[in-house]
Amino acid sequence: QNKISGDLIFPKNIDRLDYSNNLFSTTIPSNIGLLENVEQINLRSNQLYGTIPAEIGKLSSLRFFDVSFNKLSSSVPEIIFSLSENFKLDMSENKFSGKIPKYTKINVLCDYSGIIDSACLWRCSECK
Repeated sequence: QNKISGDLIFPKNIDRLDYSNNLFSTTIPSNIGLLENVEQINLRSNQLYGTIPAEIGKLSSLRFFDVSFNKLSSSVPEIIFSLSENFKLDMSENKFSGKIPKYTKINVLCDYSGIIDSACLWRCSECK
């Protein structure tokens, strides 16, 4: 584990952002939506809390978003389920509530997320 902490800062004009395995104990700021060209965001294994901001839906280039092993809660913004079919979301080991829409075509890992009874990676369009 690394020892970086404080607020999350998002440099512009990047295609990958990896703040995994650090000591961030903060919310995910809404300015995450300004990362126009980012394809991968990895925030796994921190102490992030609060919600995933709806601005994440503005990231049309995003293909991978990992917020697993944090303390995120509430419902996941529905716009995130409208992203590309190639989009992979890992939100396992959090405290989310709600359901994942059946029409979603993204790949979601939500084992023990609080969202739905699932223990493996599955295509949401096949959910019951």
